Amino acid sequence: VIAPGVSILAAWIGDDSESTPKGRKPPSFNIISGTSVSCPHVAGAVAAIKNAQPSFSPFAIKSAIMTTGSSLPSAGEEATPYDLGAGELNPTGSLNPGLVYEATTTDHLLFLCYYGYDTATVRLISRVARSLNFSCPLDSSPDLVSHLNYPSMAVRLAPNQTRTIGRVLTNVASDGKWSYTATVRFGGGSTEGLRSDVAVKVSPERLCFTNKGERHLFNVTFMSTGSVDVDRVVFGWITWTNPRFKVRSPFVILGSTA
Repeated sequence: VIAPGVSILAAWIGDDSESTPKGRKPPSFNIISGTSVSCPHVAGAVAAIKNAQPSFSPFAIKSAIMTTGSSLPSAGEEATPYDLGAGELNPTGSLNPGLVYEATTTDHLLFLCYYGYDTATVRLISRVARSLNFSCPLDSSPDLVSHLNYPSMAVRLAPNQTRTIGRVLTNVASDGKWSYTATVRFGGGSTEGLRSDVAVKVSPERLCFTNKGERHLFNVTFMSTGSVDVDRVVFGWITWTNPRFKVRSPFVILGSTA
């Protein structure tokens, strides 16, 4: 995500003599820019979410921030996930995201296996892996990396190839009937899940939740309907909506030769 990081009035170290004119005391505040001031905005949002939702895990908090971000900066021009990740930070919306993508420690250990690390390396990286006597599956493959229950999606597609990945959404809204409908939108102004070269289909297209903590699985199928250039990048968003909530996840499709 991105957060405010340009011309931010922030606290400043009191012994900064280099930028202080002679005869003046060092300022207590300064106007600065960069990730050093954008990161605290996100950290503040994380603290606010944890206060509003004490049961949220770190991964649920991350999901809340990512799925409530906006893709339309203040200039009004459409941006891509390469520009701003999942979107521009929305501190108010992230306090009550409606749905979250949750994951466990084991899910992340499997991600490392799929990425290419062997059991010995994963155990070296993670103390939890050692305590669980964790071992990487024999069928670990880079093709499985996309299956981590993450709030965004990235796949490689060769010409005329189809790939399906699953995601699980958890209801964090209050008890009651909540019905969500999925929409697919590509970048560049298209409002449909179809293009001349790729197609994206969500199944099922409707999810209904009754109880807080209830979970539902959905699958996303990415299809290359023709030739996809190796250097081609297609991006878009899958959004689950109802009159109260909007849960948005970016996706990126990269062209591949195989």
